[in-house]
Amino acid sequence: MSCNEEEAQRKALELVESGRDPDILVLLFMSFYDYVTLMDIRYALGGGKRFTSSTRALSAINALKQAGLVDELVFRTARRVVRLYRLNECGKRVAEKLKYLIESPPE
Repeated sequence: MSCNEEEAQRKALELVESGRDPDILVLLFMSFYDYVTLMDIRYALGGGKRFTSSTRALSAINALKQAGLVDELVFRTARRVVRLYRLNECGKRVAEKLKYLIESPPE
């Protein structure tokens, strides 16, 4: 799903106003990587010191998927299923808008 600058700005503001800090953290964390695993997200939500629960990480990633900001890639092997998550183009634009909102001083 692609979005223009206005749509990205709107989605960034919605995330900030929603007060869902874990979603914002995950989105910004993902903006530094091409692909991340659920374990990466759990570690990021744990502050880089410990792992948070899978439920909390899945809640954040599912909210971002529902908002159309994240794509999930699923690879199946004989014994396991590997899920990778990445920001789509709209997610990358929203992350850039969030970085700008965070870095710019309030007026």
